[in-house]
Amino acid sequence: MNDNMIEINLEGYDKVRSSGIGGNASVYKLCNKEGGYVRALREANLAEGEEESFMEHCRLLLRLGNGCPPYITRVYGCDIKDGKGRVLMDYVHGCCLTDYFKDNQEVLPADEVMRLFNEVGSALAYCHHDIYLSCYDKIADDLKDDPNDGRKAFID
Repeated sequence: MNDNMIEINLEGYDKVRSSGIGGNASVYKLCNKEGGYVRALREANLAEGEEESFMEHCRLLLRLGNGCPPYITRVYGCDIKDGKGRVLMDYVHGCCLTDYFKDNQEVLPADEVMRLFNEVGSALAYCHHDIYLSCYDKIADDLKDDPNDGRKAFID
């Protein structure tokens, strides 16, 4: 087992149903037998040599989601078993934006558009700005101040 993995133990879960199948992955809705809470398990078929990039992707997901920011799914573990990359995460009831727009082909009300922009924008802002605040230490990483704005630092 790779030291960077958080092994997934599914013994305490019942597989409720398949939530979706794509070209490369399947998603299952799981229910915890003891606590009754729901999780999602994503299993991706990995080609030979994709293990390291999968684990790099998982490390990023763990960093992004485990600060519990709004609109970003929390990840509980990831591993590779039988050639499949597995990620255990929160189950989110709903659909992807593509399906949402297919189902709502009429013009969306302005307040609905603003709600969507706010949620997606908040998640993107966290991924592209806020995460850096928690991942970098200005002194330990020897980051230089921006001469035009001392609140900012240059990252090589």
